[in-house]
Amino acid sequence: MNNDHSAISSREIDTAALRRLLQLAGKRDAPTLIAALLADLKTTQSGLDVAWNGPDFAALRTHSHVLIALAGTVGDTDLQALAQRLNETAHAQNAADLTDMKPKTNRD
Repeated sequence: MNNDHSAISSREIDTAALRRLLQLAGKRDAPTLIAALLADLKTTQSGLDVAWNGPDFAALRTHSHVLIALAGTVGDTDLQALAQRLNETAHAQNAADLTDMKPKTNRD
């Protein structure tokens, strides 16, 4: 399995979905929406960091499911696909593939 996550940080995101969402929220509520999305992403990241160390497959399924939704909401189809793959791997409880998928970060 390819563990090169550099492509995920160097690609462009289709921002049309996020722009539509912000337009629906309006100028008054758009900052609140962005703050909520960022808080959800931070919670999901923290949850995945902890779950990966077990591995805690149930928590990985839960957090990857949230990440699928968040990525889809903002139009990040690459991250959404990666989160779906993580969710499938967690459902299969495949620890070997899970290890291959874990991104190498400065937090490791």
